[in-house]
Amino acid sequence: MCWSLYISQAELLALISRVETEIDAYDDLPGAAVDNVQGLLGEIAQRLEHPREDNQDQALIDGLKEAIEQYEATHPKVTVLLSNSMNTLASMGI
Repeated sequence: MCWSLYISQAELLALISRVETEIDAYDDLPGAAVDNVQGLLGEIAQRLEHPREDNQDQALIDGLKEAIEQYEATHPKVTVLLSNSMNTLASMGI
């Protein structure tokens, strides 16, 4: 399924940029947590460049869910942006 049918590539890339900016603003996030979220964001960006038709996106969604749960209490802004990312992907049929 083509993601651009539901949201423009530019809109999703802007959302990714907002998440990255928010993560950078927190000095108390462990390096591994930052790496994990940045890896997920990189995977989303890569999928925009090279869409897949094999429906192997569950690992990406699971990773976003885990990150949301991990930061829910301590970093609410990150959680909101990650939730928005997950909802955007869901609206794309992923």
